[in-house]
Amino acid sequence: MVELLEAGKLAVEELVGEMGKAALEAVLLISAKQRGVGEFHINTEPDNDAAKALYASLGAEVVGVQMEIDLAGWGGSKMRLVPFASDMAAGVAECYNDLIAPVPECHPVPPDRFADLEGLASQHLRDERLMVAQAEPGGVRGFVHVGIVAAGLDYRPPVGPGTIRFLAYRPGERPVGKLLLDWAEAWAREQECTVITAWNGSYPYPFYYFPDGAQLSEHIGHVRALFGMAGFQERGSELLLTWRDFVPPVPQPPAPECRLELVWTDGPRLRVQAMRGPEELGHCIMDRGQISPSPEADDWCFCLALHVSDPFRGQRLGSFLLATALEEMRRLGCRHTALSVSWRNHRAVLMYTNIGYRHADRTCNFFKILDESSELARALRLA
Repeated sequence: MVELLEAGKLAVEELVGEMGKAALEAVLLISAKQRGVGEFHINTEPDNDAAKALYASLGAEVVGVQMEIDLAGWGGSKMRLVPFASDMAAGVAECYNDLIAPVPECHPVPPDRFADLEGLASQHLRDERLMVAQAEPGGVRGFVHVGIVAAGLDYRPPVGPGTIRFLAYRPGERPVGKLLLDWAEAWAREQECTVITAWNGSYPYPFYYFPDGAQLSEHIGHVRALFGMAGFQERGSELLLTWRDFVPPVPQPPAPECRLELVWTDGPRLRVQAMRGPEELGHCIMDRGQISPSPEADDWCFCLALHVSDPFRGQRLGSFLLATALEEMRRLGCRHTALSVSWRNHRAVLMYTNIGYRHADRTCNFFKILDESSELARALRLA
């Protein structure tokens, strides 16, 4: 029933479940003594729940998933889902760069961006894992990066939502994407997460897209469709508006009398605020440059926020603040500008496009409820 392979590895047939825990434990102990090894890798089918339960009772942990798939163009291949290792950085970077190629203003990265997982870690997450779909032959065919939202953010303890920070695979290789997404969902359930989210703009890769609300682009259509087919629900849709070689409009004084204050902080970041006495009527926050490796990064400024208090809306104050901020960023040397706005905020979209911004992308994030009775599930249904 049990065939011993190379030292420290066992291939266990389905009938092993009938042997019972004691018999399997004896086989492992005898083999360990004979071979002088202290760690075993046991293979079983992903859907063999009885065998997995038996192995778990002996203290085994799932470290990878292996399956046979047949992808057009490169025939039948052995596909393994394994934890990321530093020697995979080049393959992961290539997969990432292939994915983001059609996304406007999103630039390729060198392998060293993936060489250090600690450098990718988000301060808002814990227990992060990066799993890689590796083909033999074929190399890296995709990857998924997951984590659990840390306490104190969008939930109450004991367990926060699991989240998929990034999932990448190439168009036409849906079995790879499904393998990655199935693993991520199974992992979230094992962590007792009641909800799993994906592409949340609060935990993006530092080099992916623009900094505010970096969600899944509409130009990565095969990944969006994969999440939809898996029962994930879309939310938080944002429009990305860009303006290359912008010419700042001449600021037109608004109807409410106010004085302007320009506050610069590191970044550089500019806050233009309209004040009347001690009261702030509105503000515009503009950031220059990104962490993107693109040589164009410093040519861009991004409008992080534009806010006008309710009593002063519709009086040209918003356009005045934005025009002033653009004028200052142009003076600083910026050539292009971008911003993100809710697709439902029609008034803001009209103002931005009237000034000169144009639609470049539509992004969104996703969620899937794993436990309908949970507090998080109820909150999401009401959102």
